[in-house]
Amino acid sequence: MKMVSINEVFKMRFLDIYGQYEKSKITCEEAAAILGLSVSSFYRKRQTYEEEGVDCKFGKRVGRASPHRTGCQVLTINLSCIVP
Repeated sequence: MKMVSINEVFKMRFLDIYGQYEKSKITCEEAAAILGLSVSSFYRKRQTYEEEGVDCKFGKRVGRASPHRTGCQVLTINLSCIVP
């Protein structure tokens, strides 16, 4: 069985929903809701797909840690202050 990344699964879902959107079966708002995106995020992903084609990368940060992630040392210090 082939392992599939989250990005590939999203791309498959996007292509299916985008196809329905192009055929006017669903609106932009409905497509965004189905994918769990805001309308502006759906618009940006739609633009990326139209510019780059099937080989486009939707998640440019996939596999990277969040730049806003709290470090382990900070969490340890905070927990030691709370626990007597």
